[in-house]
Amino acid sequence: MNYVRRTLKPASYLMIAMMLILSTPHQALWAAMVDTETVLSAERIAQTRQALAEHLARPQVREQLQEMGIDPKEAQARIDNLSDAEIARIADRLDELPAGGDALGIVLGLIVLAFVVLIITDIVGVTDIFTFIKKHDRSNINKSDTSDINESDTSDMGRPDLSIDK
Repeated sequence: MNYVRRTLKPASYLMIAMMLILSTPHQALWAAMVDTETVLSAERIAQTRQALAEHLARPQVREQLQEMGIDPKEAQARIDNLSDAEIARIADRLDELPAGGDALGIVLGLIVLAFVVLIITDIVGVTDIFTFIKKHDRSNINKSDTSDINESDTSDMGRPDLSIDK
């Protein structure tokens, strides 16, 4: 019996080790095809995180953050903690924003402003640029036409009486 016990004792230790290994919880692995969108979106998110880190590294951005009372290190930590969906939203908004402002809007605004100023000066009679604006001939008005107003035609304020008689 000692012989059997000495021979089987190392085998029993091996069996105990195998049973412990097999009884531990494990996660099943699944192999599947990964579509191109998933790979590209993960790559885009990594690029966006890198771009945001580069933006925060700029001295002008750091100065503005400090002027607003935000610590640049804290801002970087918050960007690092953003979820992938939030990073994707930021990437979409960054693509839509103009860099440095919308120059087309400024140019169109200046053109409209100049057009309005020219119309007003044309109506007043300072310029004669637009043909579609009706001009009043002011040279025919002389002082004798205005002297025909009688005292009876004016009200207390010295204006002509425009009331309708029935």
